[in-house]
Amino acid sequence: MNDEKIIAVAGHICLDITPKIASQDTGPLKAGSLYACNGVDIALGGATANTGMALKKLGNDRVPVFAKIGRDQFGATIQEILETSSLDHVLSFDDETASSYSVIIAKKGVDRIFFHDPGANNTFDSSCVRVDSLEAVSLLHFGYPPMMKAVREENGLQLKLIFSAAKNAGVTTSLDMCMPDMDDRTTCWPKLLEQVLSVVDVFIPSVEESLYMIYPDRYRRIMQESGSADFVDYVTLDDLHALGTYMMDANVAIAPIKCGKRGYYLRTNDSRRLAEMGRSAPANLDNWANRELFIPAVTVPSVLSATGAGDVSIAGFLKALTLGETAEDTLAIASASGAQATQSYDAVSAVPTYQEIRDRIANQMYDETLPLMEGWLKRGHLLFGPEDCNV
Repeated sequence: MNDEKIIAVAGHICLDITPKIASQDTGPLKAGSLYACNGVDIALGGATANTGMALKKLGNDRVPVFAKIGRDQFGATIQEILETSSLDHVLSFDDETASSYSVIIAKKGVDRIFFHDPGANNTFDSSCVRVDSLEAVSLLHFGYPPMMKAVREENGLQLKLIFSAAKNAGVTTSLDMCMPDMDDRTTCWPKLLEQVLSVVDVFIPSVEESLYMIYPDRYRRIMQESGSADFVDYVTLDDLHALGTYMMDANVAIAPIKCGKRGYYLRTNDSRRLAEMGRSAPANLDNWANRELFIPAVTVPSVLSATGAGDVSIAGFLKALTLGETAEDTLAIASASGAQATQSYDAVSAVPTYQEIRDRIANQMYDETLPLMEGWLKRGHLLFGPEDCNV
C-alpha cells in the first residue's frame, strides 16, 4: 500500500446537542409529554467534524478542516473541540451570523428528529478554502452543500470554484450531500449537479438524496409506497444502477452511494477517467475500472444513534482509497466504519483504528436480505452488477 496521504475536509460544521433519553419505550414521541434524560451529549457535527474526526480516529495524523463559524459561545465551543481533537482547522468567521447548531432527538427504536440552524454555514464560499493550504493535500472532501446557501446559489458556482481550484492543484475531489430542504424552491438540483459534478472525482451521496435530486418522480413513488416504513427498504438494485449510470455519464470517476441499513453501492468509470483523478487515483486501475458492486450493511448488536454514521463511512472509504485498497475491500471498510459509528451517541466515539477495521472485515456479519435483481451475481457477501468487468 501507499504511504498515508493527507485528506482535507471542507463544508458544513455545527454543534450537536443530543439529550440522552432514559425511556426504553420505542413508541413515537407524544406532544405534551415529559421525557427524563440521563445527561446530554455535546459534540461537533456536520461533515467537516464527523468525517474529519473519524479520519483522525482511523489514523490520519493531519486532517486540515475548512469551516466557517460565528463569533459567539457556540463558535468558541466549536473551536475548543477542534483544538482538543487536533484537527488542523482553517476557520473563517462571520461577524454578523451565529454559529450553526443542531438539537438531535435520538430515541431508541425511533428515527432521529433534528432541529437545525445552519448559521454561518450559509455564508461559506470559495474564499474559505485557500488554495495555498492545499499544497500537501492529496484529497479534498466537501460535505453538505444543500445546507449551505452561498455554495448552492447560481447552480453551485462557488462549489465548482472550490473544486476547480483543487483539481488545478492536482488534488482529488470528493463530494457528499445531505437531504435538501423540501421547501427550497430556489435550487435546481439537476443544473447544480451538471455544473459541479464536472469537477468531482468521488461522489458519495445517499440513495435518498440522489433520487430526490436526479429522479424526483421515482423518489416520490418510493415515498408513497414506503409510507411510515424506511425509504431504503423500497430501493431496488435497478434504482442504484440507474443512479450509477447517471453519475458515470456526468463524468464522475468513483460513485459510492450510501444505502443506510441496506448497505453500500459502488459504480466506477473507466481507467482513463480514474487516471485523471489526481493524487488519490486508485493504486490499481485495473481493479477499480468499470466496477459495479453492492455490499450489504454490517450487522451490529444494537444502534444507539445513527448520527454521523454516513460521514464516518465516508472517512473509511476515503482512507481505504488513499491507502491503495481494492475496490472490494474499500467498500467493506466503508460499511464496517459506518456500522461502528452507530455504537455511540455521537458520530466518532466508537470508531476504532483503521487496522482494527481492516482486521474485522474478513469476519463481519452482513444483513443479506437484499434480493438479487436480474443479471446480478453473488460471491461471498458482495453482489456484482451485470456490467462489472472484473467478476
